[in-house]
Amino acid sequence: MAGGMVAVAVAIVLPWWRLVLPDAWDGIRARAGGVPGSVAVTCTEDTAARDPQFWTLGWSCNGPFTADTGDVHIDSVRLFMHADGPPGPTVAGRVSGPGATWLWPDGEIEWVFAVSLAGGLPILAALPLRAAVGLLEPVDGWPGPRRKPRGGPPRMGNRARRRRRKRRASPG
Repeated sequence: MAGGMVAVAVAIVLPWWRLVLPDAWDGIRARAGGVPGSVAVTCTEDTAARDPQFWTLGWSCNGPFTADTGDVHIDSVRLFMHADGPPGPTVAGRVSGPGATWLWPDGEIEWVFAVSLAGGLPILAALPLRAAVGLLEPVDGWPGPRRKPRGGPPRMGNRARRRRRKRRASPG
């Protein structure tokens, strides 16, 4: 029964990680050692009903990326920004490298959200699993922990002491 619950938890966590971990990893790489630059953007507004991933308000943008140093150029990267109005003609940020598909804008923390989702879901899945295992405890209880064997010579019990005393007391 517990194996089935573990399988269900894994079936929930693995697809979630497949969805969230690539963005989280890309955001960490971009912030840790990515290439700074800017994007000339064209944007469309996202409302809570139209955003398929996280139901947030903001702007979905894309455009060509050019590094500040001029050595990296990517034809099209995507980015998401929280703003009341459309972002300006260019947006500054970082990409993880020459093959990146996402730009992580300066001042936005979407990558932290992706990392917290990737790390928090397994913990949230483990809590109900632990509660379910506690509810399904066998009637006679779980087996106790194995005891460590005592070291040293075997000990003599009371019956052996009485016999030894009898042998010493009787003439033989």
